[in-house]
Amino acid sequence: MNTKTLYQGNRASIIIDAEIVHIEAIMSRCLALGADGAIFQANYWRNRLLTLRDSGLSHTQDVAVQSLLSHLVASH
Repeated sequence: MNTKTLYQGNRASIIIDAEIVHIEAIMSRCLALGADGAIFQANYWRNRLLTLRDSGLSHTQDVAVQSLLSHLVASH
């Protein structure tokens, strides 16, 4: 196995994990503020999550993104 490819794959996974954590933290705050107070509306978060979902996630990452999408739908 090419170690460069493995390293790049691990790095991408770490970046995706960080993105999921970031979205989870900020999205919940924005949704709590509601449509009047939030800088980023539900459509913004939905688009970010769908883009992330389509980027080739691990099973664990996919479950986390699906959970955030469900939370988004439930709060809207």
